[in-house]
Amino acid sequence: MNSTNGEASTSGEIKVNSDGIVLEDVIVGRRNRLIRRIGSGSFGDVFEAIDMESRRNVAIKIDCGASTNGITELQHEHSVYLALRKGFWIPRTINGTVHFYRWFGVFRGRFALVMELLDTNLEDLRKSSCGRFPLPTTIHLAQQMLSALEFVHNRGFVHRDVKPENFLMGLGRRRSHVYLTDFGLAKRWCDPLTKRPYEQQSREPFAGTVRYTSINAHLGQTPARGDDLESLGYILLAFHLGTLPWWYTKVNCNVALYYK
Repeated sequence: MNSTNGEASTSGEIKVNSDGIVLEDVIVGRRNRLIRRIGSGSFGDVFEAIDMESRRNVAIKIDCGASTNGITELQHEHSVYLALRKGFWIPRTINGTVHFYRWFGVFRGRFALVMELLDTNLEDLRKSSCGRFPLPTTIHLAQQMLSALEFVHNRGFVHRDVKPENFLMGLGRRRSHVYLTDFGLAKRWCDPLTKRPYEQQSREPFAGTVRYTSINAHLGQTPARGDDLESLGYILLAFHLGTLPWWYTKVNCNVALYYK
């Protein structure tokens, strides 16, 4: 948590002030100097940094070190990004041109992923637009968001956490372009060789965001492509209406309650 009195706090071993500004000289991947923390969560922290060779700003995700079966969420996310590389709707994480250097490795005992810096997420944009978008804006966003999910599904993955916070706008010449991010919960829906769908599991641990998750996910069923699309439908309704009927219903988010 950031301090509220202007004093320094720590993000793991990285000292930041109440505004997220990094208070020490920290270099990640030999050439990326941390500037400020721009996000945090159960997975770890996200920083804005400057690539000292290309002089371009980048984003760096640093995990918290927690793992499942010996693999951290960021390790898994990196493997998904590699499978989705060169996708028009996916942030760049590997060398695309001489100007874009990307790196994945160990930093102070934790994994770090250097990737393309993006702009505001769609949830923050919605809130700054009086809580809702005009219909033409919603349709324009829907076309790009649907194309992003189609690309991911065609590569054999379901996202499993489709929410407006995971759709970000680009910067510069791509400022009107929507990107899909955060693949820490993504899973393959089919065999990569045969393309045959995996069998349904009777009890799938709940994953995702409660307010946008699909009915099947609530019931513990194996997530499929349709579940991502159902979540997208809820998002688009919220974009246009400014709310959803269940947003203000008090629920206990204990995962155990999602099993019958």
